[in-house]
Amino acid sequence: MRSVQKIRPYIIQELDSYVYLVFGAVIQNQSESIDIKKTLGELEERFMLVGSQLIDFRHIWGYKHIFSALWHTEKAKSTDKMISKSFSMEILLYLAGCRQIKKALSLLGVKNDSSKIIGILVAEAGDILPEAYSFLEEVIRFVPDINIIEEFDLKREWFIQQLLDENYHNAASFSNSDIEKAQLEKVALLALDS
Repeated sequence: MRSVQKIRPYIIQELDSYVYLVFGAVIQNQSESIDIKKTLGELEERFMLVGSQLIDFRHIWGYKHIFSALWHTEKAKSTDKMISKSFSMEILLYLAGCRQIKKALSLLGVKNDSSKIIGILVAEAGDILPEAYSFLEEVIRFVPDINIIEEFDLKREWFIQQLLDENYHNAASFSNSDIEKAQLEKVALLALDS
């Protein structure tokens, strides 16, 4: 008889300085809106996290986009070149590929119509992350769905429009790989500007 192993609804990855838990989720019927800032603040305090972030899933182009932004965020912190005052906000800026907090929040922030989210929890050691994830799952009442991180077909139109708006003139004919390359370039360029 084979042993059944439960598949975790998230991935945990260690980079240079910190350990990250990344998950995708579908928000259940919310009768009341959630104060994201307050919820994440409580989460960080309760579990002594380095940072945390919730993002509308439509605006993240897969794992490479996420982990490139996280790696650049770590580098900005270790070299004292952070744009913002918090590690959590720095993650958002690198994911958005822009220096303006207001613009990053507008692009990536969870909104009332956000039905799918991507979450990032950051700690100095990974042992606390599953417990922090469970707490967040209870508070926000979401159903885990790790697959949404790379649901490119649902995101493609939005990304192409963003790239066209940013003067990528041939973006309409971009492949998924071209879109990924453009996103990674935006993250890297933000690091060079710092």
